[in-house]
Amino acid sequence: MDTLEYIVDYNQVANKVAMRKETLFKQIEADVEAMIQSMSPSQTLSFRITDRFGRTQNVPMAAEKRYAKVIWCFLRGNDYEKDGETYKIESEVTVPIINQVEKTTIAFYSSPETRNCIATAVSEAVSTSSIVRASVGSSADEARKAIQKEVASRIANHALSDVKISIVNQVTDQVISFMNTSMMQQIVNAVGTCVTAGAGKILVSKIAIILSKSISAAALKTAVMSIVKKIGITTIAKTAIGKAVAVALATIGLSANAVFFIVLIPIIAYILVHEYNTFPEKLSKKVPTQIVSDLRRNFDTMNQQIVRNIMSELSKQIAAQQRNKRLLPPSKANSSKKTIVIAIIILVSLLAIILVYIWLF
Repeated sequence: MDTLEYIVDYNQVANKVAMRKETLFKQIEADVEAMIQSMSPSQTLSFRITDRFGRTQNVPMAAEKRYAKVIWCFLRGNDYEKDGETYKIESEVTVPIINQVEKTTIAFYSSPETRNCIATAVSEAVSTSSIVRASVGSSADEARKAIQKEVASRIANHALSDVKISIVNQVTDQVISFMNTSMMQQIVNAVGTCVTAGAGKILVSKIAIILSKSISAAALKTAVMSIVKKIGITTIAKTAIGKAVAVALATIGLSANAVFFIVLIPIIAYILVHEYNTFPEKLSKKVPTQIVSDLRRNFDTMNQQIVRNIMSELSKQIAAQQRNKRLLPPSKANSSKKTIVIAIIILVSLLAIILVYIWLF
């Protein structure tokens, strides 16, 4: 667990961001539609085949056997085979559309609106956190006991066996060190002030301002990008594009029902004359809807992973800040160690003085 996760439930933050998902979906639809409409008819009707070594070939639309067989295999969901080699098929629009979906998703999570949404969600969690509350108006020992109890509870929920007290003490010290950073002390002070005044909404607003200043747009963009590239958004978009292209092709007469690919050649010739220039418009109405439909089913998983990465980045940024003077004590184990070391140093010094005295006299 991140240190911040002992104070903030990341799932609550993800749920808050999820409330803005319709904004993301609408933007993806608009961006993808605009991209497809800007493409040439040739690009929207062309295909790319890839062999087992990753080498690609472009297959432009033409009323000839090769194109007819490629599109026939594509519509049937099969690979294209030639001279004993098997090729994967995808529409020429697939890669640029996937890049646009990723770009729009990254822009959504990196936007000031989402950053403020995250800051508000975190501030709401922090304002009610038992660890933060323990740091307000309590003695150092009382605060440590309260933090230790919360840490033990959180660790127990994630552990598969009994938790050793040494681990709890270690994590408690880690959380205390985290609480002593300048930002967390600002938050603690805000909590103390607003609790006294009974101003809950003002508290959330104050903490949100503190946090939004600390979540840099660049760091947030990097955190989002690393997850977007890893998770299955490419697979989701690629599958959606394939389905949408097949549906759009069916509207102009190209269907998987043809028994042989040869029969598609005259249909292709007709399309080149009568449907060629209008196909980008037809495709732009099918692809965005299909992508958003598929993303909806996978959004919660994607969103939780992205928000978790953002929160981990925030936790690192807070932990990296210069610590203020310790407002909470380290563990008694650490204090005991320091006491022993000091005692040894004093003892060695006394022995040295005695030896010098004996040698001189």
